Amino acid sequence: MFFLVTRDGRPLRKRRYIFSETFGVIAFAEYARATGDQRRLQKAKELYRLLIRYYQNPDLLPPKVFPQTRQAKSHAMPMILLATTQQIRKLGEDPLYQHVIDHAVDEGLPPLPARG
Repeated sequence: MFFLVTRDGRPLRKRRYIFSETFGVIAFAEYARATGDQRRLQKAKELYRLLIRYYQNPDLLPPKVFPQTRQAKSHAMPMILLATTQQIRKLGEDPLYQHVIDHAVDEGLPPLPARG
């Protein structure tokens, strides 16, 4: 999906991460929930599975930074995946949803400090 479009919907800029797709999933899911439109629900599910595929296979998108220079871990993806999954699961359960939530929570929690 394009991150930035013109007023009439023509594409301007794509990003190298999948936030636009998460917002698309939320939008399609909420539209389906409000209208009962099953085609939009199916679109939300397809887009959700696609973004999970990209998330699980980071080599599919060129990196935005050079991890060899500075190793860092962002909490952005686990956070947005939690929010996106909570929205789409309002329309029905799928074992994938709980799997993504569990993984996102594990990714987002720092290790506990040693007691001593």
